[in-house]
Amino acid sequence: MPEPAADASSNLLAAEAALATGPARSVRALLIRRFLQHHLALVSLAVLIALGALAAAAPLVESLLAVDANQVNLLALKQAPSLAHPLGTDELGRDLLVRLLYGGQISLLVAVVTALISAVIGTIIGVIAGYYGGLLDSLLMRFTDGVIALPSCRCSSCWRRSISPKPACLTVWSPRKTSASIASSF
Repeated sequence: MPEPAADASSNLLAAEAALATGPARSVRALLIRRFLQHHLALVSLAVLIALGALAAAAPLVESLLAVDANQVNLLALKQAPSLAHPLGTDELGRDLLVRLLYGGQISLLVAVVTALISAVIGTIIGVIAGYYGGLLDSLLMRFTDGVIALPSCRCSSCWRRSISPKPACLTVWSPRKTSASIASSF
């Protein structure tokens, strides 16, 4: 009896062979098709879009609930969820839902900025390594390998006392795969 992993890989190879004999499709079309067939990925995408839309609509939710996210209300300390406060209130009487949505805006901003900075750094390293090649390529890729080899938790402990350690850590660690893939494409 074949092993499940071997059986799955042979099915995947058969599916790819069937696609190869059919009409020529772009890599993008194949990736989109595979993504659309993956149900868990579609559910994850829907959840991410919903959370992003809710975070972007934080001021609208705040006005609909007629609350101020930063206003202290000592008469509404640690209230249970209700129609007025769908997630309840905190120890200062502030609405938790609106505060979570505003926090989501900051988290999304940090994620987007980190991804953009990482892509730029990784692209620059990869283009330089791929264009010049030789010794410079080897040095830059060994540097990138060194960054990959260091655990990211060590990075965060280095910047523990800084104002915002996580974005700095993410920005340093994220370009490693981008630079290697760009350099290999030259």
